[in-house]
Amino acid sequence: MARYAAHTTVSAQKSRQALETLLLREGASSFAFGWNTTHDTLQFGWHERLIRFTLPRVDPEAYRVSPAGRRR
Repeated sequence: MARYAAHTTVSAQKSRQALETLLLREGASSFAFGWNTTHDTLQFGWHERLIRFTLPRVDPEAYRVSPAGRRR
């Protein structure tokens, strides 16, 4: 089975810029992106509301073997 986006050539910076451009076009009043060792955060202001996504970072070691015992 092929890995999702295994051969992607788009950088994270280019993807973030595309998201920022989309938010501006749709009327966002602010944009922030940050990270630390445990999570990534994306935040923006839109229609007088603050929207925040906080995504936990995955430990790659925890996913080297599937629950069925197969190597990933």
